[in-house]
Amino acid sequence: MNRIFPTSLSDTIRTIILLILLSLVVSFTLCYQIINVRGTSMLPTLVNGDVCLAQKICLKLNRGDLIGFNIKIQGRDRSLVKRIIGLPGETITILPLSIVICGLTERVFVIEENYLDPKIKNPECLTVTLEKDEYFVLGDNRQISAGSVQFGPVGRSHIKYKFILTLFRSF
Repeated sequence: MNRIFPTSLSDTIRTIILLILLSLVVSFTLCYQIINVRGTSMLPTLVNGDVCLAQKICLKLNRGDLIGFNIKIQGRDRSLVKRIIGLPGETITILPLSIVICGLTERVFVIEENYLDPKIKNPECLTVTLEKDEYFVLGDNRQISAGSVQFGPVGRSHIKYKFILTLFRSF
């Protein structure tokens, strides 16, 4: 006889466990993505070959977050990973040895970038004011990495995920 509903306690427990596992797999697939890092633009934070876990649904983005986004550069669609430096509405001034932020409340500060080699200079100087849905991004390896200095601010709609952690480090 075929059964549609479980008839014993062990069948019920087995069904509940199966449903929980299925919902976890579906939730993980919808909310997270495994990323294999390619390139050296985020050295020393991320190394070519690192495997990272990223969150697809990002409700809040903060300064310092690593994000993945799609952008068109020289007519080609590219997927890039960069660090958020400036938030919507801020004015960012890039100087040779520092980045100055003028926030929405007119508070001015120099961001501390402890993840960078202090001897490395920013390759270009400029000042830009971001719109309400724009982010200013840069790679950690500033000498070779393209960022908002080269291709402009990144719109919120282009951001696909936020990096959460590195699962496997490539050496």
